[in-house]
Amino acid sequence: MSQARSGLQSQARLPAQLPAQSPAHSPAQSPAQSPALCQAQSRSRLRLLPLRRWCARFRGLAGRPPPRGAIGVWLQPCRAVHTLGMRYPLDLFFLDHNKQVIKVVAGLPPRRLASCLRAVSVVELQAGVVDIENGGIGRVEAAVQDAARRDIHGNLQNADQVPR
Repeated sequence: MSQARSGLQSQARLPAQLPAQSPAHSPAQSPAQSPALCQAQSRSRLRLLPLRRWCARFRGLAGRPPPRGAIGVWLQPCRAVHTLGMRYPLDLFFLDHNKQVIKVVAGLPPRRLASCLRAVSVVELQAGVVDIENGGIGRVEAAVQDAARRDIHGNLQNADQVPR
């Protein structure tokens, strides 16, 4: 499935799943990011760090400074996310087994929980890094595919280094 096509399908699913946001929690109005920074980040390449170990998934981005640029984490397996210990809001993208976005939680503030029982994994990004309404879901899906490819390639390289 092409990135453009998956982005269009994801866009069609988006409006029914986005929660109503109060102006205080809007990602575009986050005090940590200016509109120029959001626009620059939305054009840069989105990079995801896959986290599979329980302790790494539990921590996620909590207690860390906001990532610079378009960087996030891909938690797998994962169906629920907490923002305990966070200092900034998050955009969450819940993915199914086909790595397609099935739910978006935009601008989840600190000390909150979000879940999706049908999800297999979750992408955590600082709020406002991708423009959710203008192709951001397609960018997230493409970044997940890219992270999965890089992960498989890295595992194959590591397998070649294992003594036999």
